[in-house]
Amino acid sequence: MLKIDDMDNAIAGVATIWQGNQQVKVLVYDGLKMIDELIAKSSPQMSADDAMEYIEYNILSAYVGPDTPIVYFPYYEGEDE
Repeated sequence: MLKIDDMDNAIAGVATIWQGNQQVKVLVYDGLKMIDELIAKSSPQMSADDAMEYIEYNILSAYVGPDTPIVYFPYYEGEDE
């Protein structure tokens, strides 16, 4: 399973997904915890918006093969998409 560097504290679990005709286990990360990790580790401290922009550009938009980790963000009923 592929891991996202320096984000071990944001691992939420493991998911089994289909890639083609086989099942693959991938790590699942909590996106909100990833934001917290980036803020805590940055110097000078980045904002939550900057952390989210970093995640969107460098992590969510990267496909690194069939073992690409999943990042989830909680959805609350009634929230705008």
